[in-house]
Amino acid sequence: MLTDKISRKNRQRLLLSAIMLIFAFPFGASWFIYNFTDIGKGDVAGSYGELIMPPVPLADIQLSVQGDDARHLHGKWSLVYIAGPDCDQPCRSRLDGMMGLRTNLGKDSDRLQLLLGTVSGMSEDGLKQFLQGYSGARILLFPWTELAPDIQRYALETGSLYLVDPLGNLMMHYSSARDPEGIIRDLKRLMRYSRIG
Repeated sequence: MLTDKISRKNRQRLLLSAIMLIFAFPFGASWFIYNFTDIGKGDVAGSYGELIMPPVPLADIQLSVQGDDARHLHGKWSLVYIAGPDCDQPCRSRLDGMMGLRTNLGKDSDRLQLLLGTVSGMSEDGLKQFLQGYSGARILLFPWTELAPDIQRYALETGSLYLVDPLGNLMMHYSSARDPEGIIRDLKRLMRYSRIG
């Protein structure tokens, strides 16, 4: 009798311990994975570009476009390429790459506008003329002279890409050496989680 009671108590303890383990295992496993592995961090955690902190608010301006389709900086995500004094072959390759990034967004491609700006040298008239001869008619002119007072505290680099959110905040920087796959991952994540633009 006594041994039956002891074995019954042991079975109950074992059963209770097994139930507790079943419930505790997912929490323990997730804690271990989060703290001691890189699983999922390449796709979810952080961003590929360099966040601009704090974001720099830009005034809403009318973008220079071909035809009558007037657009503004605010209202869409904007990927801005800063060209040098003239748009040479590396510049043209970068613009082609920007068009590829936009195409890779699929159904969200209309939420991203591509902008070309220059910090010095090439005049806006020269840029407009360049864009008229460029096959990517979806690239718009970023009128740098109207934005200069807004961004005096942030030095824009020639050859770099910048991301402006739909509220007009300059918020991310990609150096000229950045991998397009990392940029497209950032853009897809932004489009997936953002309800604006």
